[in-house]
Amino acid sequence: MKFSDLLARLASQDAGLLVDIFHQVGHNIMVTDGQGLIEYVNPAFERNTGYRKEEVLGLTPGFLKSGLQDESYYNRLWETILQGEVFRATVANRKKSGEIYYADQIITPLRDDHGKIVHFVSVWNDVTDVILDQDHLRQMTRELVLEKTKLEEILSFDEHISSLYRLEKLADVFVEKTSQILEV
Repeated sequence: MKFSDLLARLASQDAGLLVDIFHQVGHNIMVTDGQGLIEYVNPAFERNTGYRKEEVLGLTPGFLKSGLQDESYYNRLWETILQGEVFRATVANRKKSGEIYYADQIITPLRDDHGKIVHFVSVWNDVTDVILDQDHLRQMTRELVLEKTKLEEILSFDEHISSLYRLEKLADVFVEKTSQILEV
C-alpha cells in the first residue's frame, strides 16, 4: 500500500489532523516504501533541501548523500532498519544547491498487519549550526592550548634568565628560547 493511500485511508477515518501534522510540522519528513523509494516528503523537506516533491518521488534518498559518510555508515543504517529497529544518527547530506547540511535523523520502519516492513519514515531536524559551532569551539580550544604552551615557554624563559649571571650565557639562552617561542 502506498503511503498516499495510507494517508487517504486515515483521512477517511476522520484522521485529518494527522495529515495536517505531516504537512505543517517543522521537522523534515520523508516516507519511502519498503524498498526505499520515496513516496512522500512534507513542505519542510522541500523548504530545507530545495528539492520539490515532484523531483524526488520515486527516487531513493541517495541523491542527498554528501560523500562524507563511508559505506559502513549506510550498511549499518540498512541493517538496523531492515531488522525492524529504529535508526538514529547525525548525517551530513547535500541540498539541491550543493550546500552541506547536518541532520539529526530518525528512521522508523512501519509494518503492515502481518508484520512485514512496508514503509520507512525518516524525520530529521537540521543541526548544521550546532555542528559548526562545535567545530569552531574545538578549533578555538586547539588555538588556546597552543597559546598556553607559548606563554608557559615565556614564563620558563623568564625563570631561566633570572638564574643566569654571565652575559654570554644570557645571550645564548635568549636566542634559543626566542627561536623556540617564535617557532623559528
